[in-house]
Amino acid sequence: MIYLKRRNYGDKRTNFHCDKCHMPNEESKINIVTEIGGRKRLYCHECQYFFMLILPYSDKQRNEIFKRLEKEELIRNCYICQRKNLKRRMHNEGQSFFCTREEKYGTVVYWEVSDPTRNNDLATRINHHCYSSKSARSGYDMNIDMIFRIAKVLLKQTTLTINEALRERQEDKYSLEFEDEDNYYPDESGY
Repeated sequence: MIYLKRRNYGDKRTNFHCDKCHMPNEESKINIVTEIGGRKRLYCHECQYFFMLILPYSDKQRNEIFKRLEKEELIRNCYICQRKNLKRRMHNEGQSFFCTREEKYGTVVYWEVSDPTRNNDLATRINHHCYSSKSARSGYDMNIDMIFRIAKVLLKQTTLTINEALRERQEDKYSLEFEDEDNYYPDESGY
């Protein structure tokens, strides 16, 4: 069976549609993938990545998809936890990519506090990123304690490892819980 890429001639450029998410894509962003049952389908980069995750590690097609996505620089390592993920699904700050907002803002707070030209303390910077109405991040429900732990680990002010800092705890506080009250500041004695 010869499998051809479907075309839509409705507009000036040719669009190709992913068989999984049905989103139109450019020809360079879509590939033919053989599903587990042997059927060939058109998958966009994001759908290829999630399809790759369900394949066994020894599968030849998994390695091909992974190498292709890495070659096209669509998979990046997280700056903090070093996990690989789609660049599109990650949060970026400059050239650094992060899996979660907590990792991103914990690192941003670390960069701001460790800068010798600034006179900022940890609680002020966390307050700015979690609560300030001038900051777009104030609308997200972020784990304040996790941001604090990540910044402390990066500043080398605690004995926790980065994996322990990334672990969510029962007693962690979130930014939207305290948006109408006085802002919450983590107790530094616990770290």
